[in-house]
Amino acid sequence: MNIQIKSYSPDLGSAKALIHQFDQKCLSESSPHWVDYFLGTTLLDSLTQLINQHIELVPPYCSVTKDQVDLILKTDNLWAIHYPSDDIPLIDRRIDLAVSGNQVIAAAQSNILKKHSSEGENRSEFINYIPWIFSSPANQDGAKLLLDHIIHQSLKLKCATIEITERFSFGIGWFGIPKIWEHVITALETAHFIPTKKWILMSTQLPKIRPDRLQAVDIPSDLKTNWKISEANLDWVLEICKGDTVIGESQVWGIPPHLSKSDGIQKWAMLEWLGVADLYKRQKIGSYLVQEQLRFQAQRNIQNLLLTTEYDNKAARDFLERQKFTYGSECWCFAKLLP
Repeated sequence: MNIQIKSYSPDLGSAKALIHQFDQKCLSESSPHWVDYFLGTTLLDSLTQLINQHIELVPPYCSVTKDQVDLILKTDNLWAIHYPSDDIPLIDRRIDLAVSGNQVIAAAQSNILKKHSSEGENRSEFINYIPWIFSSPANQDGAKLLLDHIIHQSLKLKCATIEITERFSFGIGWFGIPKIWEHVITALETAHFIPTKKWILMSTQLPKIRPDRLQAVDIPSDLKTNWKISEANLDWVLEICKGDTVIGESQVWGIPPHLSKSDGIQKWAMLEWLGVADLYKRQKIGSYLVQEQLRFQAQRNIQNLLLTTEYDNKAARDFLERQKFTYGSECWCFAKLLP
């Protein structure tokens, strides 16, 4: 089988000018996408199909359209709604495809960033962060050629490491590669990528009770709750305080804008953070935080809450099991040191 590697690495200044040009127009359905400019419609359709074959297996079990793929690939910081002040030192962005005929059989994005090393501000290193990668389970040769190409290009750019450690672009907030994509995991391990951290997805269904009948959770009289809500930033933070001291906090994120148009996805939300001060652990503070978030999110017509926790954090997993969260796929982060 003849497999070709097709790449584009648009100059970021030119790409942003092109994006601006497109965004200033009311594009019709027949108008070219930004990614079409580089890939062509046939490959973009095939890439979208390959992406959906993977993400439909992972909560929230939704698919994306060609328009959404186009938006994701042209956006530097997909999580700016939560981290608006992040100044990503993006040096280069590359999309690499392994193509057989008119079919994309493997694909990944490389973001080349410049980071100051811990040895001093005058010394820096380049890192290739891969925010997404997919491959056909029926053709591992494509994944092998793709990873060989990424490694070769990273060496040419003098990258110190290649890392898959950030939030996955086509997920709603989880990190790494779902283990259920066994063919992707196998390809990475064959290319001598090393697992650096393991997460596990957990989810729960919210109470199926009329929202107006959901009662606030009772907490001890010496404690109070405080909501910090930013609907514009899709951010719902619940604090439990003793006096003026915050002793526990939970944070829920809504669906990120780049995925918000997927069918059924608005019934999901992400429990991004849950924490209790050490002095107040084992006093049901965590339970209050979870149950009140569930009540509040149910009033927003959310039906499922997803979270990630560290695989080896047994205490957190035991607690979440008691809160009726059930297990999904593990998600593995990877890194490869380069000579």
